Amino acid sequence: MKKNLKKLVSLVLVVVLAMAMAACGSSEVEKDANAGSADQLSTEQLFEKIKTTSTDVDGITMSGNVELAMKITVSSDGVDAKAEMGIDGTIEAKTSTEPKASYMKGEFNMDAMGQSQNMEFENYAVANGDSMDVYSKEDGEWNYEEDDISEYSGMLQGLQSSLKDVSFADIKEYCSDITSELKKGNYTIVAKMDSKKLLEMAEDAGADSSSLGVDLSAIPDFMVIITVVVDAEKYLPQSMSVALDMDKFEMQGATYELKKCVIEFTVDSYDAVTITVPEEALAAKDE
Repeated sequence: MKKNLKKLVSLVLVVVLAMAMAACGSSEVEKDANAGSADQLSTEQLFEKIKTTSTDVDGITMSGNVELAMKITVSSDGVDAKAEMGIDGTIEAKTSTEPKASYMKGEFNMDAMGQSQNMEFENYAVANGDSMDVYSKEDGEWNYEEDDISEYSGMLQGLQSSLKDVSFADIKEYCSDITSELKKGNYTIVAKMDSKKLLEMAEDAGADSSSLGVDLSAIPDFMVIITVVVDAEKYLPQSMSVALDMDKFEMQGATYELKKCVIEFTVDSYDAVTITVPEEALAAKDE
C-alpha cells in the first residue's frame, strides 16, 4: 500500500508540474486578448517562455498538502447506511539534475467509519556512478536498494523529458478550457481537463498507471481544475492547485459522493537544492 502510495504521489507531482509549466498554451480567446497588450505576451509566446525556463531548471524544492473528503451510502432493504471517509496529508519534495538526486517525504491520515490510520514515508535517491542509491523509510526503519541509473527519472527529470518535444498544438489537445490573467506581476492560469485527457497526458509523460495497484478504469469520468500562479518575469510556477469535480457514482452496491479533493503545492525554491542523506539512512547500506 505504501509503495503504491509513493508511486501515486510521484505520478501526481510529474503530471501537475508538466501541466503547470505548460498550461498557458491553449486558449485562442486568450491569445486574441493578449495580442493588443504591450505588457502581456501572446499565448504562444508565453508557452515558449515557460517551456524554455522550465527545461533550464537544475533543481526544485516543493511543499504541499492533500485533502479528500467522501461520503459513502449503502442501501439495504430500504435503509441507507452512511459513512464518511477523509484523507489529509502533507508532502515535501526536492530534486536536482546535477547531481541526480531526489527526496520525498509524506505523511497521510485516513479516517473511515470512525477508524483512523496514519501512513508515513521518506525516500532519498542519489546517483552513485552508474547506479542510484535508494534509501526508504517505512514503519520507522530505513531500507536500502540499488537501482540502475538508466531507469531513474526523478520528478524534475520526468517533467523536462515530457516538455522536451511538446508543442503548442500538443497542449491545445489536452486542455478543454483555459483562461489566464496578468495581475500584480503574476499570471494566474485556470485550466480544465477531463479525466480521460489527464490519463493520456500521464501516459505520454511515461507514467505506468498499471503499476500503482489501482484499477483506474473503475473510476468514472471527472473534471480536473488546475490553478497555477506563474512569475511574469521568470516564467516559472510559484504555486499550483488541482481540484476534482466529480458527480455521484455507484460502485459495488454503494453510492459515492466526492465532497472535496484538492492537492496544493508551493514552489519554495528553484536551482539552489541540496539533498543530503542522513547518517541513519546511510547505515542501512552497510547492513
